[in-house]
Amino acid sequence: LKMKKFGFLFLACLISVSSNYYAGAWTQKKGSGYFQLCSQFIRANEFYEPGGNKISITTLGDYTVTFYGEYGFTNDLTIVGSFPLFRRITLNRVEEINTGVELFPGDSKNCISDFDIGFKYRLTQFGSTVLSTSLMFGIPIGDNTQKNGLYTGDGEFNQMIAVGIGHSFSSSVYFSADVGFNSRTKGYSDEIRYNAEL
Repeated sequence: LKMKKFGFLFLACLISVSSNYYAGAWTQKKGSGYFQLCSQFIRANEFYEPGGNKISITTLGDYTVTFYGEYGFTNDLTIVGSFPLFRRITLNRVEEINTGVELFPGDSKNCISDFDIGFKYRLTQFGSTVLSTSLMFGIPIGDNTQKNGLYTGDGEFNQMIAVGIGHSFSSSVYFSADVGFNSRTKGYSDEIRYNAEL
């Protein structure tokens, strides 16, 4: 039971970071876009709790395939979406080392996951520097009821508003930073998110 409790906490952490695919401050040109199909795989049998102690857990695997896209409605307004098309979460079977007695039979869950959709609006551009704002909505379509805590979603709607700045030094070198406030429902703590990239 103790292992399950820590597994739930670890899964909650995975869910909260897995949707963080947002691009920089630039909007797409009208009628053009950027589209990406990506995957992520995480496998672990321990994690660090907030106090810094390493905690052993039943080996957990989390594999996700996500479609990310941006499309320019106008030169200033871009629709943005991150859609996890497939997610598989597994907990390994657990045996007693000396006797081979099964302590936990293992479990798995295959499902779609929560997705994010929203808009990015370019406020102004001066030279190679752009300032924009974005509004994103988290849509809870994943499962948050699986008996062993193999959740593919968190069951809550959230809304995030952010402001970003980007500067292009050349065709391949840029700087981008953003900060946002994520309002969450169902008793989850609100978040302040920030990001910087060079």
